[in-house]
Amino acid sequence: MHTFCLTGLVEFRESIMRKLMKTESLAKKKIIRKSTEKVHLPTYIKGDAKAKTKRRKCRLCLQNKIRKDVSFHCATCSDEPALCLEPCFRLYHKY
Repeated sequence: MHTFCLTGLVEFRESIMRKLMKTESLAKKKIIRKSTEKVHLPTYIKGDAKAKTKRRKCRLCLQNKIRKDVSFHCATCSDEPALCLEPCFRLYHKY
């Protein structure tokens, strides 16, 4: 009887792991983008001779009346918005 309980427990754990692995694989599929879509990556804002990097105000924080100076922008977007790495960059691009 003791062996039966352990076998049932092992099967139970394996079924949970299978379900979790399916969930993770579905989540990964959602992240994959079409090849025709542009990839948006944060890049440093290039500075001038005085400073290596320049700082600008984060666009989303500024809309929420929060002043935050950042060193990153999205060079892929046409207007190159300055954005915080987390969470503003992800929210702006709907990742």
